Amino acid sequence: MRRGPFWRERRAADDRRRDELADLRIQRPLTKAERAEEAKLEKRLQMQVWQEMQREREAAFATGGQTR
Repeated sequence: MRRGPFWRERRAADDRRRDELADLRIQRPLTKAERAEEAKLEKRLQMQVWQEMQREREAAFATGGQTR
């Protein structure tokens, strides 16, 4: 299943914000709010990766292929 443009744009925005927070972390300690935002973005990325892996596995099972 392909993701729509909304999800691609959201993921790109999340990637940019994670990069911004990483740059800020180098310059100074993050605020509590920034750390919470960073944790939320990391959790969202983990979920996206997990969902992609699940889709790949389901597709492999549907076609009789092997998974890792």
